[in-house]
Amino acid sequence: MKNQTLIYEVDKNGVIISIKGPWDQFAKSNDGKSLAKGETIGRNLFDMIHGAGVVHIYRTMHGVLFSSPGKTIAFAYRCDAPDMRRFMKMEMKASGKRVVYRSTVEKEEPVSPPIRLDYGRQAEDFIVMCSFCKDFRYPPESGRWSPIERVFESAPAVFGISHGICPSCLEMRYKEEMDDSVDEFL
Repeated sequence: MKNQTLIYEVDKNGVIISIKGPWDQFAKSNDGKSLAKGETIGRNLFDMIHGAGVVHIYRTMHGVLFSSPGKTIAFAYRCDAPDMRRFMKMEMKASGKRVVYRSTVEKEEPVSPPIRLDYGRQAEDFIVMCSFCKDFRYPPESGRWSPIERVFESAPAVFGISHGICPSCLEMRYKEEMDDSVDEFL
């Protein structure tokens, strides 16, 4: 983002009354099409914040600012996009009958986008994942266990997960209880 500061004004009840800066670009980069500027002005800020604890903190800070004119609250936070880790700074200050929120991107780091799972398709195949170390076995009847980070090198695009225990975790955790019959489970 070229201009990395978003400014939005919020009334005493939490309703967003104005937005300045590259809001639409920021919303789009977060897959937030429904959060475009035109759809956001007039909405309650606290309804758009996720997590009851976070909402409580923001409501509290908002109230403190209205009861202490001229006070500024500033803090660092993260607001990540699907393919970007964002380190940000928030400054909040009461100004008349509103609180001005100034949110600035201080640093961005690209990250691998998350894998989008297709929940609409039924998995016809599955992997076996070790319940302890998360190594996996594919195909399930193979005896070859691999680190979970390599799952997409060999597993199909859509798969189910069954849990088991790999030989090294089995031996490490249940060595004393094991007898010769354990080999039939590996």
